[in-house]
Amino acid sequence: MWFIISGNNGKAIAFAEYVSHNGRTRTNEEFGWEPATNGNEEWNMEVNYANLKNIETDNHYTRIKGNSVNVRIYDENNRNVNVNLPGIYEAYLDT
Repeated sequence: MWFIISGNNGKAIAFAEYVSHNGRTRTNEEFGWEPATNGNEEWNMEVNYANLKNIETDNHYTRIKGNSVNVRIYDENNRNVNVNLPGIYEAYLDT
């Protein structure tokens, strides 16, 4: 799974291996998060992952756009995505 900043030409800042997802097990306060101030409800889904790799300083721009948390399936034929995410992932595994 990839972590991509919205509004910044889709900059990829990290990736990790998906483990599982489930309903929330803790509140925002238990996570140490500030309460939502934009009128949104608390998230009701928790995603668990392993082997997080921070790549923020390496400047990989995907052109993926979105203003919220979205699950997308990578499509190598999508002309709107200008990087090879699987190739980047493989290159980091070798380091």
